[in-house]
Amino acid sequence: MLQLTIRPIHPRNPEEDDLGRPWGGYSAEKSHDELYRHNRGCWVLGARADQEKYALFSSDDPSGRIVRFAIAIEDIESVGNRRALIGTVLHQGHPVYDKYVDKPSPVSKARNPVTYFDAPEDRRHCVCGCGTPVTRGYFVPGHDQRAIHDRVARVGSVVEFLNWFDTHYPEPATTQA
Repeated sequence: MLQLTIRPIHPRNPEEDDLGRPWGGYSAEKSHDELYRHNRGCWVLGARADQEKYALFSSDDPSGRIVRFAIAIEDIESVGNRRALIGTVLHQGHPVYDKYVDKPSPVSKARNPVTYFDAPEDRRHCVCGCGTPVTRGYFVPGHDQRAIHDRVARVGSVVEFLNWFDTHYPEPATTQA
């Protein structure tokens, strides 16, 4: 799961901000939807972020770091030389919201505002169909090849698979200048 630490509310110059935002950060007076719109980017997010299903937004409080709101990640877009999350704000009744929001951060304090942690809510099953849970990527190591070979076997031999594939997915026509 992705956790992003936001500062207290602070002004931004909308003309200089890549998303045109007039402010960022956390304020208890703002709704979760407003907080999401003003804090969804611009973050330095690596490849691991592309595999995450949820993001928590936390800020410091006298009692420690507290999760303020959470989103289900639908996509990540490039914004300048950074990235911004596209997602849906979670509300009470969603298991991630109920487990984390308004509670102490599951990640100990770190200097980097972008942190990751393994959470049961992020687990998915291997796409090959074996049912094994995975926390990163889509396959248990080696199962991507297993999935390909299983599909080839459904058609017959490798030659039969190639003929089937070429029939169903012909080469795109090339245009001549």
